[in-house]
Amino acid sequence: MRRLLASLLLIAGCCAAPAAASTTLGSTSASGVQTCAANGLYWQMFAVEKKAYVAPTDGVITSFSVPGAGNAGRRVQLTLLREHWDGDYTNPWTIVARAPVATLAGAAIDVVPTRLQAHAGDAIALGIVDPLQGCVFASSGDGATVDTNTNGLNTPMFGTVVGDYPSGSFRLNLSAALEPDADGDGYGDESQDSCPADTAIHAGLCVPDLALSAGASPASPLAGGVAAVGFALKNNGALGHEVAVTPTLPAGLTLVGGFPACQPSCPVGDLADGASSTVVLLVSAAKPGSYTVSGLASSAGADNNAADNTASSTVTFASALGRLPACTVPSLKGLPRAFAKRLLGAAGCKLGKVTRKKAKTGKRGSVIKQGTKAGTVLPFGATVQVTVRR
Repeated sequence: MRRLLASLLLIAGCCAAPAAASTTLGSTSASGVQTCAANGLYWQMFAVEKKAYVAPTDGVITSFSVPGAGNAGRRVQLTLLREHWDGDYTNPWTIVARAPVATLAGAAIDVVPTRLQAHAGDAIALGIVDPLQGCVFASSGDGATVDTNTNGLNTPMFGTVVGDYPSGSFRLNLSAALEPDADGDGYGDESQDSCPADTAIHAGLCVPDLALSAGASPASPLAGGVAAVGFALKNNGALGHEVAVTPTLPAGLTLVGGFPACQPSCPVGDLADGASSTVVLLVSAAKPGSYTVSGLASSAGADNNAADNTASSTVTFASALGRLPACTVPSLKGLPRAFAKRLLGAAGCKLGKVTRKKAKTGKRGSVIKQGTKAGTVLPFGATVQVTVRR
């Protein structure tokens, strides 16, 4: 019941909609006038229009827009300012954040993707690397003013700038998309963060996506002998915690051993995105017949696609009457040396020469190569050589 409740809470947290909708700061117009000078910093000053350029809440700016016509190849830099206001128009502004310098493509209005955290009260401003045409537009005589600092672009982060308080009614030709950031990870919830409730994940799935497959070796052992049923597990989603495979054995089939040890589930532990793991069961049947072993993969939370969390394999034990004992070589790759030895013994073979070799993959002490191919039938008691990672 606790695991079910945790799963439901995880689903609700992962897939919930952002807490608020995106907000457009500022405004743009294709009818821009004037040219803003290089090295200058420009921001909106006075009147109601000023508020439109100020972030009403915390969030992330995911793009900004400026006039591109006649400005192809020219560079600008989105900047955030914090005002020190006490009624004096000459009070300084502090530079609190800067986006990377962007090169314009030359569209009527260029939209530039970015990622810049903003806090309530931060005002968007435009740093001019190269002279920018049409950087302001008329504001209908409402008293709105665009302020500028001619050397603002060269002012260091957290430095202060003071505007020159120009005359005329203009609006800064700049807008920006401010998106909510529910988990505070610096990624906009609507266009940049696939998991708004998880600070560790910004792209891809929010939950694990376990996929399980199964196979047996040998598929047709003699009754009284041993077969290895292997479950191959892969995670195609987010990091999975407490991953395990729980096997189900039919009546008449006995579990001789397992790797990892199964009591009753076989613990795998944490499984990262794209990672794989293997669970191997040694099973035996005293009577001839077909026996199907199934497995269920699970983790501590929800799964993106539960339909591929199950798999099964059938082992057919044949009658041993009139047949000489033999060994069908099992698959040993990825198994610890000690378990490989045990598996070979159960199958009727013996562990032969063990070679240790450096390798980039596989766990230390595990089998990376076997001398005899899996499925090969050898005389009872034959040896099988292996190579393990040093």
